[in-house]
Amino acid sequence: MRGSALHCEGSRDRPLVVAHRGSSAEAPENTLAAFALAVSSGADMIELDVRMSLDAKLIVHHDRTFHRIAGKRASVRTTPYSSIQSLDAGFWFSKDFEGEKIPSLEDAFHQVPSPFPLNVEVKTDGDARRRSEFAVRLVEILCQCECQNRVLVSSFDHRFLASFHRAAPEIGVGVLLMPVRDTRILPEIFKRQYGASWIVGNLRQVGPALVRRAHAEGMCVATYTVNTIRQLVTKLRTGVDAVITNHPRLIAAAMDTVSSH
Repeated sequence: MRGSALHCEGSRDRPLVVAHRGSSAEAPENTLAAFALAVSSGADMIELDVRMSLDAKLIVHHDRTFHRIAGKRASVRTTPYSSIQSLDAGFWFSKDFEGEKIPSLEDAFHQVPSPFPLNVEVKTDGDARRRSEFAVRLVEILCQCECQNRVLVSSFDHRFLASFHRAAPEIGVGVLLMPVRDTRILPEIFKRQYGASWIVGNLRQVGPALVRRAHAEGMCVATYTVNTIRQLVTKLRTGVDAVITNHPRLIAAAMDTVSSH
């Protein structure tokens, strides 16, 4: 299953289980510990967030600042990587994870064994000045780590996706749907404008009609955040190709049983 995880050709026995920021219910999000747990818990793919530091280092981190997970109010884009390396990204979650660091994207690729697939969600927050620089840097890292064939690059910043797709048309692209803004845009438009092969939407956005239309274009559909069995049952009825969850152990264990009914 993992070898074909990024493609929608043919049919799967069941949707993929995507670990949201790793096993983020069991370990601090977007850390190497969370990624290791995701691999061992039965996940089929890992989703992680990437931002660019002041000195153009790509780090695995969700928020604009470090306040929530490391107690530092500085923004990522104004902080050099040398300062980021000193932050503790685990203590907020549990004393068991005290000293856990914010990894670089390269660290994540080295932690997660090939060919395990990764969904790299790019966070730009609309910083138009750095879209091209971010895209070039990301392509460089994917090539250096030889990860082109196991990575899906996704973002809410569709202009970034256009820049990235021009720079690396062979690497998979996933469009994240913004509420309201993207509600009426058809899958074929995303495919044509951004080279998208995946559409990723929240629980309310993804329904049977969207899935059918995307599949007619040869595209995959994922939904987030599926954290309960009830949500899983509901989303399986839509025909989605992947469910993104904070609880990959729970959802993976339930998937085969629920899928058979």
